[in-house]
Amino acid sequence: PPPTVAGLVAALDVIDSDPERRLRLLDNARYFVQNLRSFGFRIENTESAIVPVILGEELVTRKVARGLHEHGIFASAVVFPAVSKTRARIRFSVMSSHSRSDLDCVCEVMQKLGRLHGIVQ
Repeated sequence: PPPTVAGLVAALDVIDSDPERRLRLLDNARYFVQNLRSFGFRIENTESAIVPVILGEELVTRKVARGLHEHGIFASAVVFPAVSKTRARIRFSVMSSHSRSDLDCVCEVMQKLGRLHGIVQ
């Protein structure tokens, strides 16, 4: 549809006019993944700003998603049948506009929730 095409063209214009934004996005995603991995979270290889944190069990994943929401953090729980029953995950979308303190805050909340639910030590 024309509105979708217009949105895509506008997005491509932003990419062309502000290459630093793309670099910030990739840097933020790498930083976020490294921090979560340092706490012991399982994150498969990703070169995207979409960061899936594999938690395994659906119930635990839903509890973590709820805890994130209670802290004002938006992240999606992805559970069966979208993924296998043993590969439930939280999906984060990192943005170029996130600051390091934003990312650190999410990592700290994830560490707290991970410890609470026995996912990390």
